[in-house]
Amino acid sequence: MQVIQQEKSVVSKDTISRARQRFSTVRIGASYTYPFLSSALFSITPVPVTGLRHKAGVWAMDKYGRVYFDPETILGECEHDFVIENNIAIFIHEAWHFLRKHPERWEAVWAEYKGRVKERLEKAGYRLAEGQEEQLKRATFKRWNIAADAEINGGDDYIRKNMPDFGVLPEKLKGGGVNWPSDKPLPLNKTAEEYFHWLEPELEEEEEEGREPPWRRGDNPIDDLSEGDWQLPPPEEEDGQGLDEDDADSIRDAVAREILKSSQIRGDIPGSWKKWAGEQLEGPKVPWQQILSQFIRHALEITSGSSDYTYRRRSRRQSVMSGGAILPATYRPKLEVAVVIDTSGSMSDGDLTSVLTEVDGVLKVVGASARVICADTRITAAKRITSASQIECAGRGGTDLRKAIVEAAKGGDGCSKPNAVLIFTDGYTPWPYRDDMRGVPVFTGLVGNNCGTGGVPGWMESLVLED
Repeated sequence: MQVIQQEKSVVSKDTISRARQRFSTVRIGASYTYPFLSSALFSITPVPVTGLRHKAGVWAMDKYGRVYFDPETILGECEHDFVIENNIAIFIHEAWHFLRKHPERWEAVWAEYKGRVKERLEKAGYRLAEGQEEQLKRATFKRWNIAADAEINGGDDYIRKNMPDFGVLPEKLKGGGVNWPSDKPLPLNKTAEEYFHWLEPELEEEEEEGREPPWRRGDNPIDDLSEGDWQLPPPEEEDGQGLDEDDADSIRDAVAREILKSSQIRGDIPGSWKKWAGEQLEGPKVPWQQILSQFIRHALEITSGSSDYTYRRRSRRQSVMSGGAILPATYRPKLEVAVVIDTSGSMSDGDLTSVLTEVDGVLKVVGASARVICADTRITAAKRITSASQIECAGRGGTDLRKAIVEAAKGGDGCSKPNAVLIFTDGYTPWPYRDDMRGVPVFTGLVGNNCGTGGVPGWMESLVLED
């Protein structure tokens, strides 16, 4: 086991040896507490880092399954006097960072957030100066790290009971952002992406001199997922310590199978863990294309009825009428659908490719054409199409689909008011109010591996779209 000695933080070989022994005890204790996590717990590579508590917290995890810990802290020989139960809870917590792919998910979150910030600055006539982007990344990462901690700690009673007092718990956090009231604690059992957006401060709060948003006040000394000079390079660049992507995914699958198996015989497995296990193993999928088709047809009946009337031709019952009265004929009105596509930076090329495929499916259901609006924080394209190949996915900035969704409900580009609005997004956007939709039913198709299911308003139909 490699040891990383930080300058001015060198400790004795005896301390390192005792720290290794303590870590072995912690690992066995964690496996005894949650045996169904053993595949991950015993695959994780421990790396002692002297003085880590002064740089990134007392524990840290990377995407290669390597856990970094401060030798003096794990021994209780510094300002953080952790007992064995504290260390077990923290190690299980770190294992979940690895299992839930928090380091990889951070990369997608950062790309989307950076795009939104740059878009905002460009509108104001500014741009990020040299060095400012790195400062922004560090500050934004701190918020992500707290959000990732909240995802883990919010759903497990053992971690909540044994985590040190300064551990992150959702109910201790206050939103204060554009998507959550500042006086309302955050809910349990949500994703890191949802917590991240709920913790996002208002623009005015960010710019108010001398004031920090609630999530930024105080430090979390437990862990960090960021890169630092104490972190080992990727396994292929050095001595092979750590797991490659295929091995890591195999371990995640093994843990998921054990969780689902154990959940049949014991009742203390958190619901959020079972949900993760099901998603990891890609269990039975909802035939969402059929549900979407049913929604569109039902929306037609709601907005227009199953039929309408026209005086352009006479009713078949006209022959029974006398006195010159004319009966209108009945007909099924044409199905009009508007589609909103999220083209922000958080939507990957693969996500957009999947969306375009589904738009072709929508056109088959409609039987003709549809109005399509592409948007990030602004509407980047809007036109009537007959094929998904006519769509131009411009944008790639931040995410705010409210204007595009409301615009879709109005009709335009040669289209009348639609019978339904269909939205394809990863879910990380502010939403319009129901009254703004002019009574038009809305269906939201959530795409992406880590889409935000919790933020969609209850008055909308929504479904995670799977292959």
